[in-house]
Amino acid sequence: MYHPKFIAQIKDQPLSLGSRLGKWAVVLDVPVVRIAHAVGSTRQSVYNWMKGGEVFVAYRPAVERIVEILQASKTSEEAWSKICKAFNLHH
Repeated sequence: MYHPKFIAQIKDQPLSLGSRLGKWAVVLDVPVVRIAHAVGSTRQSVYNWMKGGEVFVAYRPAVERIVEILQASKTSEEAWSKICKAFNLHH
């Protein structure tokens, strides 16, 4: 579960790839550690992106795909299952 202060920080961000990732991750309660694992980055990088930081070019395609998956999912488990399939991860 995300901390209320973190949720407020995400809501205050202008629309960007990272803030969209954050908003959808919060809505579906998908843990940052799972997102970081899927894209191959650190948890801190994912938190920074969600709070408005720039998503590094190397990670953009993966983050865009995760945002698409999150938007098309109804639950955290559904999203994680789709992410695992898209990124060839073990569920």
